[in-house]
Amino acid sequence: MRRILTDFNIEALLRGQSLGAELTPSRPDHGRRIEIFSTRSGARVVSGESQLADPPRFSVVCREAHKAIVAAGQDSRFDCADFDVAYVATMDAVEAALREMADEIIDLVPMKPHRILLREESGQWRIEQDGLHIASQGSEGGARSFAYAAAQFEYEVNGIVSHVVVMREGIAYRQDWVPDHDFLEIVKD
Repeated sequence: MRRILTDFNIEALLRGQSLGAELTPSRPDHGRRIEIFSTRSGARVVSGESQLADPPRFSVVCREAHKAIVAAGQDSRFDCADFDVAYVATMDAVEAALREMADEIIDLVPMKPHRILLREESGQWRIEQDGLHIASQGSEGGARSFAYAAAQFEYEVNGIVSHVVVMREGIAYRQDWVPDHDFLEIVKD
């Protein structure tokens, strides 16, 4: 059986790149998409040696929503006709989730990252998520706290790993944020 994940896909995921593919929708006037997000935030330098950050985890998200909902950027868990997410820790588990969620041949391509942007504007810190203003805070610390909480919420609810970015003097600085997986440790009776 042919693997869905190519060597290129695996390398991209290990670098923190998100991948996605369009799927055939099961409903008229809907769009269906599968996406893979990596929690890998990049390499860290420790004692002069470059070491990989914490072992990556992955979320595989498959969603189907009406085209108007997708166009408005509102295709979250609560607005989709069909939504599924798997939180996994290995490439074999990513492959298995892809096979389970996509019942067709798919070609994964790199995606533009989801982003939570913080920037100072008129003495306030403006917080945007994928270009939409979601909040303002009076201090950078308050803005960071809000952004990290928003990123964690997005991961837990929708499986999306957002890049948290602080904009200073026109330069974007990506923050070192890795999702917390404690919510996965809940044991069901």
